[in-house]
Amino acid sequence: MQLLLQARGFDVRAYPGGQPLLADVALRRPDCLVADYRLDDQTGIAVLKAMRALEWDGPAILVSAYASAELERDARDAGFAAVFEKPLREYALVDAVARLTRRPGIG
Repeated sequence: MQLLLQARGFDVRAYPGGQPLLADVALRRPDCLVADYRLDDQTGIAVLKAMRALEWDGPAILVSAYASAELERDARDAGFAAVFEKPLREYALVDAVARLTRRPGIG
């Protein structure tokens, strides 16, 4: 995902887990969060909830290989604007990030 979004002109920061990301959110405010559901140290849903507690109010996208109606509901309740199932359709992710960050013409 990192390479795909970078190739489309997005400034991307990747993290090995939720804790390094949360430590960085205090210093930097990302335009958009793209999180996998299963991370090494927590879930993408828990990460977004923690970011919201830090008063980050940007858009978020969840990606999961474990899609279910319950996961979709939990993700939406947590504030995710979109939930994508793996295998990921690359154009859908790029389009969603462009739309949510209001970046037209990403090529």
